[in-house]
Amino acid sequence: MFHPIKTAPELSQAITSTYLINIVIAIVFVLIMVLAVNLIKYQTGKKDNSGSKRRVCFFIIMVVVLIACLVFNYFAFFRQISVAAFATKYTMHMVAAAIVSAVIYFGIGFMLVKMARIGTKLQSIFPKKDR
Repeated sequence: MFHPIKTAPELSQAITSTYLINIVIAIVFVLIMVLAVNLIKYQTGKKDNSGSKRRVCFFIIMVVVLIACLVFNYFAFFRQISVAAFATKYTMHMVAAAIVSAVIYFGIGFMLVKMARIGTKLQSIFPKKDR
């Protein structure tokens, strides 16, 4: 699938691909998050704690985004690096791209939650506080 990385242009191409693929992974996990929080049912009774379960799900998926990006990049690109000096440079970008993807996931997810209608499951992740 991926060929060995032996030259600087190949490394540059791998770094660019890493960032682009991680952005796609973040967006896919935003869609998974929307599906997952909508599958969590409202709790019956005096107090509904389902919003806190959705919030935990939101943050767990953010951690999964970080891990998924790191694991994918490790197997897709890092293991293909043949030059030891390139490995250090790529590791820095691999970690940075994973963090960027988690930030993108959080940003898009947070905006979706805040733009959701009041009373929806998505909005219950970060409910508006009454003052």
